[in-house]
Amino acid sequence: MRRTRHEAQRGELIAVHSGKGGLGSTSIAVNVAQSLAAQRTDSRVALVDLVVTGGDVRVFLNLRPAYDLSHLIAKGSQVDAELLNSVLTPCPGGVWALPTGDTPEDEELFDSAAVTSILNLARSQFAYTVVDCEHHLSEATLTALDLSNRIVLVTQLTVPALRSTQRSLAVCRRLGYEEAKLCVVVNRYQSGDVLPIKDAEALLQAPIFWKLPNDYKLSADSLTQGVPVTLHDVNAKLARGYSELARKLSALAGSGSFSRVATLDGRRNRSDRIT
Repeated sequence: MRRTRHEAQRGELIAVHSGKGGLGSTSIAVNVAQSLAAQRTDSRVALVDLVVTGGDVRVFLNLRPAYDLSHLIAKGSQVDAELLNSVLTPCPGGVWALPTGDTPEDEELFDSAAVTSILNLARSQFAYTVVDCEHHLSEATLTALDLSNRIVLVTQLTVPALRSTQRSLAVCRRLGYEEAKLCVVVNRYQSGDVLPIKDAEALLQAPIFWKLPNDYKLSADSLTQGVPVTLHDVNAKLARGYSELARKLSALAGSGSFSRVATLDGRRNRSDRIT
């Protein structure tokens, strides 16, 4: 589908999602955002944590922000570009982060209208907005998936991970997303994995968009220091993997390949479409 002039002026929204925890979706969101900032120095890159309670973006980047996403949500229709920019936290490497808080009560504030407003505002201010989504299909997660240009579906070559990704793909297809919007990324890939890539693709009925090599020590060291892998050791194989993934996503954004962004009206009957 061709973009209108208005759509062409909007920044790209990349949602990172995994159907179960422990697969490394936050690591990918953080490092893809940092890689995009490094590669596109003429553009602004935002990182939004939509894991409403217990989001780890602030941990991965060692942030202690005075304000977080819940403060914007609470402002409702009063949120504008000036307020958004005042709440964002600048990070080493050029990323502007918007972490979530630690108050469980905030979750009921994160409805579709509020999340749509903030993500669309971010897209108007940033060339790229990377969103770390919750593992369950909450209203906030479904809204981010609807609005995104690309969905990075994180998996691993294990039976539980692939079954979870299979379910996520099925939901995305029932929601009517184009296949080009769905980018399956295998995390912690090792050449000796029992399940070959071709078997994973057959099971998922989708191509593997990218593979990220396994490097537990580097990932753990980076997390301990609160620094993205791509800044901690730029020459490491894993850092290069993140960089190439970001470059591939960026190339899609510039190629004219575009998936339709759902409207609020189109989401009102979402429950009918996923059952």
